[in-house]
Order: sequence, then structure tokens, then C-alpha cells
Amino acid sequence: MSEFISEKKKQEQGRRFTSQALWAMIVPLFLEQLLLLLVGIADTVVISYAGEAAVSGVSLVNQFNTVFICLRRWPPEGLL
Repeated sequence: MSEFISEKKKQEQGRRFTSQALWAMIVPLFLEQLLLLLVGIADTVVISYAGEAAVSGVSLVNQFNTVFICLRRWPPEGLL
């Protein structure tokens, strides 16, 4: 059993992040994107009673909001 554990530690030493650390980073990012999506859907549903032009405007603003959030977040993460 100890041989298996030591072999697993050797495999993880070559990696930058462990699986547990990756999940700890991925889950909050996923939840943030899910909430952003739900807010956009809620905005569209609420404004749908105002008419087609209002829905179009809110959808356009939601798309810009998503792009700006991604552009603001990518440089600190090293993606740009």
C-alpha cells in the first residue's frame, strides 16, 4: 500500500497542480459563470414585457457585460 502512495506522490510532483487544487479553482469559476448566465436570463425575462426592442437592448448589454468581465479577468489569470 505504501508503494502505491509513494508512486502517486511521484506522479503528482511533476504536475503543477493536484486534482484537488484544480477542482478548488474550477468550482468557483463555474458558479460565477452560472450566476452571470442566470442574471442575464432574469434580465431578459423581466424586460420581455416591455417589448421586442427592449429585449434586444438588454440582450446586447448582457453580451457586452460578459465580454468586459472576461477581458477584465483574463490578464490576471495569464490568458492574454
